[in-house]
Amino acid sequence: MNDKIDKIADEIVDKISKLPKGSKFVFDTYFNDYEVDMQERFTLINKILELCKNKNIDIVNTQAGLILGMPWVYEFKKNS
Repeated sequence: MNDKIDKIADEIVDKISKLPKGSKFVFDTYFNDYEVDMQERFTLINKILELCKNKNIDIVNTQAGLILGMPWVYEFKKNS
């Protein structure tokens, strides 16, 4: 993983960790703060989900099963 992606993923996970329990968000909101291309967005989603899992930050896709397009437009909810 390259340093740019790692740094961005760490920063976004830090922001998510500070959200109150029950907060809803979309990754696109965070991605808009950075200059990342389409491929980097896919890599970031995977990295962020992995980091959240490793840090016991429980987030769920509230729109799982729907077909909305790119994964960063789905709404997620922080459960812990």
